[in-house]
Amino acid sequence: MKIYPFSVVKQAKEFYSASVRLSLGIFLSMYIWLGMGNGEFEISPAIFNNFVIFYFSMTILLGLDLFRNPESDIRRFFTLFFDVSCTSYAALLTGGVGSEFILIYIWLYIAYGTRYGLTYLLTAVILVMLEYNIVLMIDNAWTEHLLSSSAQIFILTIMPFYLYSMIKQLRQAKKEAEQATRAKSNFLATMSHEIRTPMSGIIGTAHLLQNTPQSKEQMEYTRALLDASKSLHALIGDILDFSKIEANKLELQTCPFDLHHSINEVLAVLASNAEYRELDFVAYIDPGLPTFVVGDSQRIRQILFNLLGNAIKFTEKGEVFLKVTTDQAIPASEKNIHIRFDIFDTGIGINLEQQTKIFDSFTQADNLQTQKFGGTGLGTTIAKQLVEFMGGEIGVNSKLGKGSHFWFTLPLPVEQSGNIKERYCQQLANKSIAIITEHDTCYETLESYCQYLGLSVVRFHSQSELLEGLQHATQPNGHFDMIILSNDNNQTIPIKLAHQIDELSFADDAIPQKIYLSYLSQQAKVQKQESTLFNAYITKPINFERLGNTLIELLSPEKVQIQKSNCDQSNTLSLHILIAEDEDINAMVLSSFLHEAGHTTTRVVNGAQAVEALCQDHYDIAFMDMRMPEMDGLEATKIWREREPEDRNIPVIALTANATVDDRKACLAVGMNDFITKPISPEQLSNTIKKFCTHKQ
Repeated sequence: MKIYPFSVVKQAKEFYSASVRLSLGIFLSMYIWLGMGNGEFEISPAIFNNFVIFYFSMTILLGLDLFRNPESDIRRFFTLFFDVSCTSYAALLTGGVGSEFILIYIWLYIAYGTRYGLTYLLTAVILVMLEYNIVLMIDNAWTEHLLSSSAQIFILTIMPFYLYSMIKQLRQAKKEAEQATRAKSNFLATMSHEIRTPMSGIIGTAHLLQNTPQSKEQMEYTRALLDASKSLHALIGDILDFSKIEANKLELQTCPFDLHHSINEVLAVLASNAEYRELDFVAYIDPGLPTFVVGDSQRIRQILFNLLGNAIKFTEKGEVFLKVTTDQAIPASEKNIHIRFDIFDTGIGINLEQQTKIFDSFTQADNLQTQKFGGTGLGTTIAKQLVEFMGGEIGVNSKLGKGSHFWFTLPLPVEQSGNIKERYCQQLANKSIAIITEHDTCYETLESYCQYLGLSVVRFHSQSELLEGLQHATQPNGHFDMIILSNDNNQTIPIKLAHQIDELSFADDAIPQKIYLSYLSQQAKVQKQESTLFNAYITKPINFERLGNTLIELLSPEKVQIQKSNCDQSNTLSLHILIAEDEDINAMVLSSFLHEAGHTTTRVVNGAQAVEALCQDHYDIAFMDMRMPEMDGLEATKIWREREPEDRNIPVIALTANATVDDRKACLAVGMNDFITKPISPEQLSNTIKKFCTHKQ
């Protein structure tokens, strides 16, 4: 016999009824016992004890039966008979026609009628009429209290009709609300599709642009364009995600991803916002964290984008600091790790009362702040729902006017051992670096990262202190190999200081390399005006991997070719692939991705052409857009599966900007093998092809 867990039983409708029955039984037993004590009820202790034992024994047995079958109509009808019979017996013991227990009948009407429907309501009416008439006859109420008995029967008879009309109205209102919700979901899905389609083209084009010959500056801008496009896509998904969360239809993707890269993508996008507000934007990602973990990278980026975006938006001066480490409260293992994200800001802060509401839907800490800063208040709600959906925790600590500290933890399986620290550790041992910055958090992050590289670090707080330190370090074996000059919201100071450093006398082998630390847009201006002044540039917020590559390139060019391990193996297959896509730019992007991977492609623009192409030629795999003119991808796949020879079995992959559970089910129902949501990345294509075509030669 199968025993259901408590978590399942707790969701059953009867669980609440059983809890109420137990609580009500305790209260009414005490009520009768007190009435017996003061002489109001003439009931012998033996009868009372037998009734109480029977009632609670049956209540417990019925409750335990929920673990056998949480949904049982037979038990529900038996429970209804038990409730009505016990109420009738209690009414007979406590005064018959004058008993207060007849009010329990009305309670039963409401409980069974609203919870289980009309059939149970009618059954309750029949049982009550039958049993209460028996009570009245035993109590001689029909002869001694005809008028009051008739009134009670009238009330117990007419009440269900009124209750039924209310239930009918409630159900109609519920039906209309569900229709409105479905209409809203359909509208959001449509809007999501219409926006995701051009976004897919933008992101795909940025991917292709990234692979063309570019200068370092152009590469930085291309990377920023790609990261911004991805995050814009994630923001667009916020509204649809909220709708999914409301409908309890949110699904998480579980696949390996680069944790450090995903976090840095968010940081790169938000850097321009922080720069515009003249904030110091700092991030410390522990290099000791595993590189590859398993989870939903898009949702994690979404959480970070919402929380960091709010921190920047509500901070007018000072800094925003992201710290990513392991959660020390929960020991990590080789296969699992609990990652903690801490977001600190020096913004407006939140008082204690507002902190309790900050994660509520469409709520910001203060309506006045909504007028000043804008926003829907949806970001923190989605962040909370996503964190909890992934099995983590989220919270906030804040003081009004002093800033806020948002934090969340996520349990993530480790995909493979190894981390960035191992690839860069001690690569620059016995080298030294000087750092000048006003901001403590920025320095602490730089210091930690540089120490992983093996550098000895010295901090200077002012220009004069740095120049004096350099003069004392001009002797052999006492010099600095590199100097990081941070632009702390004043572009001219690092430039002036760099010129002063150049005027110092250094031995030929002791000239320090000058590195400019600033936001990306500031670097372009400096590079244009002072093209030979700095030896390298580092972008805020600091990316450990790029920092390591930059410093190694300056001091140890032979070590530049540090190759980052990747979960994916290169695809050596050369396949003939059909693309059914009516949007030109998306078809171009998809074809380019596949051509770069060594495949050949044929493109058609509607489902009818796709079916014809599949019938006339042999393809290893087909990518089919769901929405196309004349015939959509679903209909085309259905027709092809009916015509497909038994020995073919071509994998058909849905391409769509829709992202709902119903869309996925619809694709699988017509014979599609998988479902890819736009925008599509080269990694997605590679993984999908390997999943279905590894057996092909």
